[in-house]
Amino acid sequence: MTEFRIKTHAFDACLSWLEEIKTLEVSLEVARLPSRH
Repeated sequence: MTEFRIKTHAFDACLSWLEEIKTLEVSLEVARLPSRH
């Protein structure tokens, strides 16, 4: 059971990390948009 909990925690951490990266990429794209025009 403990091993499963650790794996689930690691999976949740990976998911939140991916979400943060996506958010960062989106904000970088938004920041880049004005220079294209």
